[in-house]
Amino acid sequence: MAVEQTQDERESISELFEREYRHQLLLWAAEQIRAEFRESTWQAFWRSYVEGQPIAEVAQQLDISEGNVYVARSRIVARLKSKVHESIDGED
Repeated sequence: MAVEQTQDERESISELFEREYRHQLLLWAAEQIRAEFRESTWQAFWRSYVEGQPIAEVAQQLDISEGNVYVARSRIVARLKSKVHESIDGED
């Protein structure tokens, strides 16, 4: 017996797939660009942006200023966006 899906269920599944696609794209792009940055810069980004640790805590852990954490996040997010756009544009 076939199971019918409601419109809400189909939309929910579609949203789930979209979220997973975006997550995998982020992981792929991160892997592609990681070598472009110093390890401390990468850790500042990863811990604060991806893991959601507080900026002050990350700065203290890495023995850098909070401003440097913000700069690392900004630089890497911009590069990630660029890498994702390169990838998407290359699919055409």
